[in-house]
Amino acid sequence: MTPSIVLDSSDQSVSYVGPQWQASSDNSTFAGTYNICLLGTNTSDLIPTMLFSFEGTGVSFYGQPSDNLQLNYTFDSSTTLVANLSYAHGIPGKTGVRIWGFDNVTAGVHTVSLIPTTGQPIFDYFVITPCASSNLTGRTIALDDTDPGIKYNGQWTEQSGTVYSSGMSYNGTIHGSTTPGDSFTVSFTGDSISVYGLLGQQAGSHSSTYSIDGGPPTFYNYSFNATDANISTLNQKFFSADVSPGQHNLTVIVTEVSGSQTRRLRTELRDLRRDHEIVRAQQARLARRMVPPPPPPPPPVARPSRGDNAGLVEAPPPPYIP
Repeated sequence: MTPSIVLDSSDQSVSYVGPQWQASSDNSTFAGTYNICLLGTNTSDLIPTMLFSFEGTGVSFYGQPSDNLQLNYTFDSSTTLVANLSYAHGIPGKTGVRIWGFDNVTAGVHTVSLIPTTGQPIFDYFVITPCASSNLTGRTIALDDTDPGIKYNGQWTEQSGTVYSSGMSYNGTIHGSTTPGDSFTVSFTGDSISVYGLLGQQAGSHSSTYSIDGGPPTFYNYSFNATDANISTLNQKFFSADVSPGQHNLTVIVTEVSGSQTRRLRTELRDLRRDHEIVRAQQARLARRMVPPPPPPPPPVARPSRGDNAGLVEAPPPPYIP
């Protein structure tokens, strides 16, 4: 599997210039926080700018766009350019939307600045495509529910491209089940794991168990008394656990689905929803899997001189900028 690094917009490695930027919270956002640029609400001479560096081959910026949003940007040492925004203009006011980003850039460390010129953009999280030299230690790695490393058993169904009341799910996909006994397993390398998904506000309940390496299960139960088929809450944490650094297996089993939660599936809105896992990588094994085998060593030199030795010194890797 190819990992993706996820960075919250409020991470300390992201810099915001200008008093137009404000941080706030919402339980439907990726980590419960977001950053908004309130253009026209401050007379400061500072140009509102977001500065961000990453190591990899691509980055995407997710959040909540506005109808008239326009952005300028710089990439590394480029001049100021106009961003070609990629989101669908029919979904303003929804979070989890890919607003803009870079794909297939040269592997390495890059610096991006975003300068909103109209609208009031909300940034929620960034998704980075790492390269072979990317350091994954201590990073938050996201596995989408469609990742081939996740093994589903039972009658799970997949939904994609749906815009919910609060926004879009991670990568636009969700797996769901209403059948007790259905399960999935996933292997991961790290020191913690969390499972997030979507909850609907309909009468009924559903529950599931979470077990790491065959250990005692942790129970999760969700119930709701009111009925509103039009309201769903994204980025809800179903399970989280710290583990010893290393490789582990997580098993999730659906144990109950009842009430109107069951009927909701018949309207193509699934009840037990699993959107993505967040794995904090303690070791960089995933990165090493991306590195090709090293070339064979050079033939020995009979009488190496200082110049020959100098030619065999390997250059250090580029610096890592979180």
